[in-house]
Amino acid sequence: MTHILETGKAKMGMPFNMQTDIPNNVRKIINAVNDILGARGSFPGSDESLTTTLKCVYRVLDSVRTYYDPKDDCSYLKFIGRFLR
Repeated sequence: MTHILETGKAKMGMPFNMQTDIPNNVRKIINAVNDILGARGSFPGSDESLTTTLKCVYRVLDSVRTYYDPKDDCSYLKFIGRFLR
């Protein structure tokens, strides 16, 4: 998620801190999130400006930071799982 935020900052001409060496599993997550963000634009009335997209990514990242428990690697997945039933 941080990589996506930094990419967005770069596109907006803002100062950014881009990580260049990204593990393959993280790259797959980044690609999946980018696919989801792209699909959001197909909904009628969607506002998929770069700013809107970055706000969405930031909210998800903030949620992960809030609900992740370092003692339980699945803690965030358990948290969001309650909303996906």
